[in-house]
Amino acid sequence: MTEARARIVLGATCYAEAHSALRIGLRVAARFSGELNAVLIEEEAVLAIARRPGARIITPAGQRVSGIGAESMAAAFLRDAERFERELAAAASSLPARWSFARRTGRMAALLTEAALAGDVLVLGGAPLARTSGDVVYLAGSHADPELEAIAQDLAADLHRPLKVILADETAAAPETVVPREVIRPRDAEALRRELARLASDTILIANLANVPPDMPEVSGPARFTRILRSNAPREDAAGD
Repeated sequence: MTEARARIVLGATCYAEAHSALRIGLRVAARFSGELNAVLIEEEAVLAIARRPGARIITPAGQRVSGIGAESMAAAFLRDAERFERELAAAASSLPARWSFARRTGRMAALLTEAALAGDVLVLGGAPLARTSGDVVYLAGSHADPELEAIAQDLAADLHRPLKVILADETAAAPETVVPREVIRPRDAEALRRELARLASDTILIANLANVPPDMPEVSGPARFTRILRSNAPREDAAGD
């Protein structure tokens, strides 16, 4: 059996997201041989808000913090990045794959999309995964991805979470390798958007981007829940594996 290969990219904009990305990303990385890359992204929008007089932010825990400024926000990003890198180094020591860490400034969706190689698996951290009640949701489409299907099935079992399949288009069918508790077929793109918008913040969404309709920010936009996304083309070196 050929071993699955893919580069795993962990993306986060703060430590809370980084913790979620790392917790799930290490499980994903265990299924593949390839590099493990982590990126802490200093969101331009957050830095812009921090420069405004009287700016306040709401933390991932729901706390309101006032009296922030550009310097204090930059320092907070630095602390989160250092903590993310330390925990990644400790956790990745048990994996055979090479790993790397970087800081970037910009927008998460744009930076990761531009930096992603064809076939990469992106693990984007969202709200803290403190509870076990959130669903594992697999977004199925006409583009089959057996590796992601297996990840969805395994995560649901390992984390004791319900598995739900959402069919992204009229040609999609629930994968035979997945045994979901529920299968949902939205009637059109707008209904799909509403279905995704209703997902709880502790959901884990898994999708191949080839199956995601355009203009679907619930999948590729700012973090609300943790996502595992495959870039939408096979790797160029896959033919030789």
